[in-house]
Amino acid sequence: MSEQQVFYRPEHFPMLEIRQARATSVAYHRHSHEEFSIGVVDSGNTDYFIDGQTRRIGPGAVVLMNPDQVHSCNPLHLQSWSYRMLYLQADWLTALQAEVLERSPDSGFQALSQSLLCGDSHYQQYHQLCSLLTSPDSRLGAEVNLTDYFAELIRADQRCEAPDRLKCASHLQRAYEFIADECVREICLDDVAAVAGLSRYRLVHAFRQHYGITPHALQITRRISHARQLLKTGNSIAAVAADTGFTDQSHFHRHFKRQVAVTPRQYQLSAGYR
Repeated sequence: MSEQQVFYRPEHFPMLEIRQARATSVAYHRHSHEEFSIGVVDSGNTDYFIDGQTRRIGPGAVVLMNPDQVHSCNPLHLQSWSYRMLYLQADWLTALQAEVLERSPDSGFQALSQSLLCGDSHYQQYHQLCSLLTSPDSRLGAEVNLTDYFAELIRADQRCEAPDRLKCASHLQRAYEFIADECVREICLDDVAAVAGLSRYRLVHAFRQHYGITPHALQITRRISHARQLLKTGNSIAAVAADTGFTDQSHFHRHFKRQVAVTPRQYQLSAGYR
């Protein structure tokens, strides 16, 4: 089977995107997404890094990543694997979580505590959800299934609170938000340290220890996330590279493929822009 990467953006569900990868051996650097991410391993094995730990998982495993949670999934050496990922906008899930837990959505999204689900029932439920979402003639069924699926995840989560390792001290949170908000601008470490109220050394050390990546890696991750949105609206690759803070197209191309596993052109073609 030849390698294949396909992105689905269901017409009636603009808050989500589905990625299907077949027979790929591409490895990812540690990164995060603004969206809530949930996926399954269809075949092969992968090393799944999350919460500072690496676990080896195989077919049928369901992985969950909260928004901004650092992670990576990489196939074993010289092996390929197939998987599907669903990226869901955090605002939509926050509103649903508020309904399920009968609380105000103003309190924000509370991270789910589970990052891995095993068992055939979990795999089959995910498979059914993706099948309905990618079917052009089952809008109501897909909407009901989507709501039920994520409501059940929220209900089943024992704590539905961010564990201590996901809660950061206020100074690190300020640094994170500053980098995220200013990701396309050229900022320096002194800027971030001043916002956080920490020395440069302490900031870098604590940031890496808490989030699993450096401040610069977060900046690149957020730039790529912003670039994906611009590419989907038909902007030229050169313009996107410039608008997201990359020095040139080759620099942009290298980082984009490292995190998304396809080139900017391939990603744009998948959105229907030629």
